Amino acid sequence: MVSEGIVIHINMASGFGGGEVQTLNLIKGLAGYQQFLIAKPDKPMALRIKDLSGITVVGFMQALRLGRQAKKLVVHAHDGRGVHIGALLAKLTGAKFVITRRVDKPLKRGVLSQLSYRRADALVGVSQKIADNMAPLGSNIRVINDSYSNLPANAKVDKQLEALPQAFTVSHICSLLPGKNVALTIEAARRIQDEYPDIHFLIVGQGPEEERLKAQAKGLDNLTFWGFTPYVGSILKHTDLLVLPSFNEGLGSVILEGYQHSVPVVAARVGGIPEVVDELKTGILIDPESVEQYSDAVIKMYSDHNFYQQQVQHIEQRKADYSPLAMVRQYQELYCL
Repeated sequence: MVSEGIVIHINMASGFGGGEVQTLNLIKGLAGYQQFLIAKPDKPMALRIKDLSGITVVGFMQALRLGRQAKKLVVHAHDGRGVHIGALLAKLTGAKFVITRRVDKPLKRGVLSQLSYRRADALVGVSQKIADNMAPLGSNIRVINDSYSNLPANAKVDKQLEALPQAFTVSHICSLLPGKNVALTIEAARRIQDEYPDIHFLIVGQGPEEERLKAQAKGLDNLTFWGFTPYVGSILKHTDLLVLPSFNEGLGSVILEGYQHSVPVVAARVGGIPEVVDELKTGILIDPESVEQYSDAVIKMYSDHNFYQQQVQHIEQRKADYSPLAMVRQYQELYCL
């Protein structure tokens, strides 16, 4: 017999990015429900769930059977690919249907997408900017920010990082995609290297832009491509400044990961980023097209010790707002409405 309260999470991503990290954060912290996950078999999301107790990966038909037995059922779609599946499952079972949207783009005008979103009982934007984009789709819209994640560290990786030629480490942690604007980080490193040799840039991640970016960075001694690592906690422990000059971001959850380690940020004034970066208190906001603004902000953080310490102190005061517990409590309240 299935227990009274069930949450069926849906995350159909093929890779493992910020949205998948946040889905896991919620699953790990949620109490009082049996939890199940619909995900692509043999993809990172499904594989990581196998390491957790108390949650099972299921297919659509199994989820349908579970839903029809549950007295209280919530279907929660965590990514765009899962929205249509969630809408159908909720319709067939009468479940409460929740969608979390992380993308700072207007919803596609396709009939199926519009109907799926309008079918939802609650729409969640991880930033106010995203919530505003969804305003035409319904009235039950709220903002629930992402959380930091207690990302793992590793002693071997710590030693490798300590061997870098670093005095002040600036980390750009992202998938190497055009929208992440890693090219601007490389140009900032080029502009800075002669006058500030103690500043070292670390590019952490992999993606289709990797070879092009490495060619762009040829000849730079103050920049290291670290590649992908599961031990981002180690990276953040050895980071003095986080940078995120993206052209668009729903929220920029890596900023929150930095906050957990009291790391200030230089980030683009786009999407939901200004909602989590207090200007000149937890970081500096820049134009993602301006290498001058970007490099000057990095230099400011490096050269003005008092200013830098003020950022750190303010982050210490704010970081609890972005804990996994804070996020989970808001979703629990939403499920119970």
